[in-house]
Formats: sequence, structure tokens, C-alpha cells
Amino acid sequence: MSEEKDSTLKSAREELQALDSQIYRAKAMRDALEEERKPIYSVYKWESPERVFDTKDKKWYLIVSSVSMFLIVLSLLTENYGLVIAIISLIVLLYALNSVPPQNIKHEITNKGISINSVLSTWKKITKFWISSRGEHLFLNITIEDKYGQEDQVISYLGNADVKKIVSYLSQYVDYVTENEINNNFIFAKLFGKVEPLSRFID
Repeated sequence: MSEEKDSTLKSAREELQALDSQIYRAKAMRDALEEERKPIYSVYKWESPERVFDTKDKKWYLIVSSVSMFLIVLSLLTENYGLVIAIISLIVLLYALNSVPPQNIKHEITNKGISINSVLSTWKKITKFWISSRGEHLFLNITIEDKYGQEDQVISYLGNADVKKIVSYLSQYVDYVTENEINNNFIFAKLFGKVEPLSRFID
């Protein structure tokens, strides 16, 4: 008799668990549909150059051209023609970056995600974010997951944007990662900047 009761109780528990699971899924589906039906609205907008632009003086161009000429002559004497081409390409790139002003890019934080240059990334696609610095300049770093599960890093120059407001809103939907979590070694810091702690942007 007790075995029958135990069996009945066990099956009742299993049915309750199955019902709870169905209710949870139904609620999650309802919440997702409600969120999808919500109209998109802007939370914060800002414009900033696509990259940092610092005008160089004649002394900088003189130093770069002198060093470049020395390396080109040295490469020609050692018959290293590949290096000559690489140096010339680098000079052209440096000249373009330092003589052509960058275009302004529009950024917008909405209730659905972040729009950078009119491309919206929803909160579900953004896996993490952090703020990095190079000198006095701050950058917003976000990682976006594509449909294949691969992550791409997007870096946006913040310019004169209200960084505290941006971090405050983003942290409600996306995790702010620390320096240790992204392996911020010397090379990473030189390429992408120093990772700033979250405490810097919270009052």
C-alpha cells in the first residue's frame, strides 16, 4: 500500500514539475512577445569622430620622413625590396590618417539595443562591454555575437559623450567586464587601450 502511495506521490510531483516548466516557458514567451511589441524609442544619442584625430606639426612630419628615408636607403642597400614597399605603404597610411579629418558617426542607445552608424545591435546579440582609454580619449568596446556564434569586437570613440550615462544604461542589459576577464596584456593595451574599472563611471 505504501509503495502505491509513494508511486502516486512521485508521479504527482513529476506532473507538477512538468506544469511548472510549461508555465515558466509560457511566461518567458509572453514576456518576449511583449518586449517585441514595445515601440522602439531613443534613450541617448551622441555623435563622435570615427577615430581620434590629432593634427601634427612640421617637426613630426620631418622626423617621420627622415626615419623613413633612412630605412628605405638601408633596405635598398640590403636589396630588401619588400621592406621598401612596406615602408612606403606605411608612410602613405600615416599621411592619410593625419591629414584627412575623420567623418562623424551617429550613435544611439535605444530600449532595444545600440545603433552605431544606423546599424542596430539588439541586447541579445551584445555579450559584454567595457570602456577603454588611450591617453585622455575614451572608447566604448562591445562584443557582438553573430548568427554563427562568433564574437566580433566593435570599438567606438566616445568623444564628448556622457560616458557615465552610457555605462549606467548599458549595464542594465549587458555585463561590464573587468581587465582580468579580457586578458588585458601589454600588447592588448597598446592596440585597444587600457580597460577602465566600472567604479570610475559610477557615482
